[in-house]
Amino acid sequence: MKYRNRSSYVSRDPEKRARSLANLRRGKKPGTLPEIIEKAKKLQDLNITEFATDPDFLGLSFEKRLAQDVILRAYYGLPLDEKQLEIFKVLTKSKGKYSPGQVKNEAVLVLSTRSGKSFLVSVIVLYEATRDTWKRYVAKNEDVYICVVATRELQAKMIIQGVSISQIQNKLGHMY
Repeated sequence: MKYRNRSSYVSRDPEKRARSLANLRRGKKPGTLPEIIEKAKKLQDLNITEFATDPDFLGLSFEKRLAQDVILRAYYGLPLDEKQLEIFKVLTKSKGKYSPGQVKNEAVLVLSTRSGKSFLVSVIVLYEATRDTWKRYVAKNEDVYICVVATRELQAKMIIQGVSISQIQNKLGHMY
């Protein structure tokens, strides 16, 4: 018996994908097809902090997480104001180089317990999972996977994956 390829169920074309999603049960707030397509286009134009704070997407607040906001901004090369630049200097003990407009390829962060490491990783994972930039690196109909590497498998599964899922569920809970 021949099975249908899993990737054939989901269209790669954003407009067709939006049309199929519009036909799903959408709770109390039905979206029209143009609204859904517009949100998909808007998503690609957002930087990581806009993605995290936008009420249409994650809807998080960085008011009490100033250091985490600075880390995300510095990693993705976003502009820092004077207060954020001061926090950056404190975080790097004035040894770090801030390069506006330049996205980093890697980061080494030494963060203590309860410093929000899982929160940071989950925001980055969700942001990177929504990017179209990966398309140029994969063949047509090929799946893309985001891998989270942690010290222990339990940490990767229960904490980071759990935080990412809870952020999505919290957002969906506010929508319906």
